[in-house]
Amino acid sequence: LIGFLQEHGTWLRNYRFAVCGKVCQQPEVIQVASRYPNVSLLGFVDDIDQIYRRSQAAVSPVVGTGLKIKIVDALAKGKPVFASQSSLAGLPPGYEACVFPIQRQVMTRILDHEENRHAAVHESRAYFASFGQRGDHEELLRLLRGSDNPPRSRPRRRPRELVGS
Repeated sequence: LIGFLQEHGTWLRNYRFAVCGKVCQQPEVIQVASRYPNVSLLGFVDDIDQIYRRSQAAVSPVVGTGLKIKIVDALAKGKPVFASQSSLAGLPPGYEACVFPIQRQVMTRILDHEENRHAAVHESRAYFASFGQRGDHEELLRLLRGSDNPPRSRPRRRPRELVGS
């Protein structure tokens, strides 16, 4: 988050950002975020759905490996995602119309143009729904967790159960 704000903060002032979760407790994050009046550090929130309802998109500036469940959750809520290269790693093919690189021209093309934003919202929902159609829930979870272990054989679950808030 710190690198994201430092690298893109100047042009990102056109947008408001709500940051949720444990990262909001880090002193370095608090210090850097305080320089940006458009960034609100919310910490843990009881109702993440409320945040999604008020948001036009989600941002995943993750560097390194880690669980990508937050991206999948945003897509399930119909939110396009702007993601770092690390965040993109392991996503099943087909995300290109709803998960975008964090680049000024790309973000402005989607966020500043209602028609493009609505198309990305539609594609977000369609991409998420495709997980169930392809029957690769376990494979998706394995990829998101960065595991090299093959998926265990378990009964299939509905997509909503995978990304509970």
